[in-house]
Amino acid sequence: MTRSKNIIIAGVLTWLVILSLVVLFPPEKGFLTIEGQKYSIEVADSHSERTKGLAYRESLNNSTGMLFVYTEESRPAFWMNGMQFNIDMIWINANHKIVDISKNVSPETFPETFKPSEPVQYDFEINGGLSDKQDIAIGDFDQFSLYQKYH
Repeated sequence: MTRSKNIIIAGVLTWLVILSLVVLFPPEKGFLTIEGQKYSIEVADSHSERTKGLAYRESLNNSTGMLFVYTEESRPAFWMNGMQFNIDMIWINANHKIVDISKNVSPETFPETFKPSEPVQYDFEINGGLSDKQDIAIGDFDQFSLYQKYH
C-alpha cells in the first residue's frame, strides 16, 4: 500500500512540475528582431485575430509584441477600439523594411484610424514609446528569427 501511495504522489508531483513549466515558460509563438532587439511575438494572421488584436488587454510586456500579417501588401487602417494602453505601430513592407511608424497612439484617439504612408505586409505593435527608446526608425530592417505559429 505504501508503494502505491509513493507512485501516486510521484505521478502527481511530476504533473505539477510539468504544468508549472508550461505556465512559467509557455511555447514561443515566434521571434522578430529589429536593430538587435529581439521580441517574442504573437502572430495575428487571420481576419478574426487581426480584428481583435491587442484590444481588451491590460498591458503588454516590453519584450513582446503582436505581428499582424497580410497575404499581400496593402494600407490597412487600425483604430484603438477596446485598447487599454498606448502602442507604437511599426509598419513593415514585404522586404521587411520599416516604412512608417505611428508612435505612442493612445486609446483616447478612438475612433480615429491610423494607416501606413505606403503599402505594407506587416504591422508590428509594441508598447507606446518603445520604438523611440530602442532607436527603431524608418528604414531599419527587421528579421523574423523564427516565424512559426502554434495552435
